Amino acid sequence: MPQYNYIAEKTGRCRLCSQPFGWIGKSPDDLKVCPRCGAPLKHLPADSVNIPKILHPVGTSKAKSAGFQIFKKIGAGEYERQ
Repeated sequence: MPQYNYIAEKTGRCRLCSQPFGWIGKSPDDLKVCPRCGAPLKHLPADSVNIPKILHPVGTSKAKSAGFQIFKKIGAGEYERQ
């Protein structure tokens, strides 16, 4: 499950919601009030996006063994299966 960040809408009444905190849930709407003091919360947007890094180029033999079909361009808009 993803982690969502929350903070109290107004000044927080407890140490948990007075500063941004993370909460693991199914959706950002799961948590409406602070679990400790009951103060209304607002969802904070994510700081970053998780994008996988490509470590090395994938060769044709490795792609074929993974189940992909490999095509070679033979002309304008024409491809041939290898």
